[in-house]
Amino acid sequence: MTSQPANLINVLACPVCGEPLPEQPGDTDKRGAARRRCCSNNHSFDRARQGYFNLLMVNQKKSRNPGDNADMVLARRRFLDGGFYQPIADAINQAIGADLAARPATEKSFQIADNGCGEGYYTSVLHQHLLANQLQHQLYGIDISRDAVKTACQRTRDIEWLVGSGGKLPFMSRSLDMIFSVFTPVMAEKWSTLLKPGASVWLILPAAEHLLELREHIYDEVQTDEYSPVAEMAAASFEFDQQQRMQARVDVPASAIPDLLTMTPHGWRIREDKRQQVTSLEGLNVTLAVNLYRFFAA
Repeated sequence: MTSQPANLINVLACPVCGEPLPEQPGDTDKRGAARRRCCSNNHSFDRARQGYFNLLMVNQKKSRNPGDNADMVLARRRFLDGGFYQPIADAINQAIGADLAARPATEKSFQIADNGCGEGYYTSVLHQHLLANQLQHQLYGIDISRDAVKTACQRTRDIEWLVGSGGKLPFMSRSLDMIFSVFTPVMAEKWSTLLKPGASVWLILPAAEHLLELREHIYDEVQTDEYSPVAEMAAASFEFDQQQRMQARVDVPASAIPDLLTMTPHGWRIREDKRQQVTSLEGLNVTLAVNLYRFFAA
């Protein structure tokens, strides 16, 4: 089995009026992908030459170029492609793969959205994992950063990459089988109407020990509080099912430390003297620690 072709099932909604936003037949590129989507009210969106659809409305922007900038995106891509966060990707793949494999056999193809996909690392790795395990699916990677989504398109065109707002995801009501989110804000109320009854949400969030050794070099007082999304999700009628924990240690060489700083919020919080201190290290052994939460939609 392969990924479900996007043009066979439409789950996208017009960001202007909310009507279905199907692909337009007969207008395809060399790969056979539709060049345009259009709703019944003639709101039309063209696929960018890089391969994505821009469904972010001007009134959804808080700045001219919202989200991660090009420097952050490229730093994240270099660091993640170095394999340093592979244990996190493996944990996500195993959790989501097991979830989908346990679904009833009548569910033939899964519509899955990665909310805040960034430059597409976790999305594309999950896609390959699901293909290898013959779990038919269509993945949608959505991020507010156009620089991030452009970079994600370089990974694979089998995923439908979208520029859009996590606060107003462009999907039809009750159309998704799963939403997952890695290191991004929880938007429970926004997600609740988009999921089919019984669909799942996976939230991958940093645990207290995540990058502890790096943070000890940056801050005089290191915060060890750990956010739990359970109460926030419950308020939006999601049922908490389980929490898994992944923890590992990785060696980050000196050459990769600047990218690690740039790709995290610590990069713009750090004082200049601390930055020089951290980037002069010969290497750093750091803890990776994340919590994986699963919730079910009502």
